[in-house]
Amino acid sequence: DKRLMQEQWKKQNTKAIEVASESGIDAKHLVTSAKDSMNKSYHAQEKLVQNQFEVNDYYNSEGQHRNYQRNMKSIVHSSRNASDGGDGAATTAATDNGNSFDPTLGGGANNATERAGARRLAKEMHRRIDKSRAAAAKRSLEFNETDISSINKRNKRFNEKLSRQFDKHTAEIRQNLERGTAL
Repeated sequence: DKRLMQEQWKKQNTKAIEVASESGIDAKHLVTSAKDSMNKSYHAQEKLVQNQFEVNDYYNSEGQHRNYQRNMKSIVHSSRNASDGGDGAATTAATDNGNSFDPTLGGGANNATERAGARRLAKEMHRRIDKSRAAAAKRSLEFNETDISSINKRNKRFNEKLSRQFDKHTAEIRQNLERGTAL
């Protein structure tokens, strides 16, 4: 199937292939439409801008905003509460009233809505605590299992690269040093 498509592409673009082979250019670039090329370029630029800052980059506004958006995605909102197995009190209370709660108006808040929100917040906080504990336990297992030959993660990665390249050449020297028979 792929071979058939390649042959069909060659038949359709024989002139472009000839021109490309004479000038030493890849033929695919000559037959790509401008719209496709611009679309691909636009998406590449968007991806570059998006990945400019890490998600946990708290020291600039873009990183803070992305962190905020990620946190908001992880919290289940009241409109989804009933479908997620919640008590549904928050959704019924919000729809019975007709308008949403505004803390600036000074009116009394719906107690059921506040409780449902507090439960969601507590559930999210417990999830985050469990996640951080699991990560810490994983780090401590890594620390206990390995030989410590680095001072930080960057140095550890550098040492791993060095060992991949040079361990086969330095194995005999290392064994002599460990035995105490090195010259």
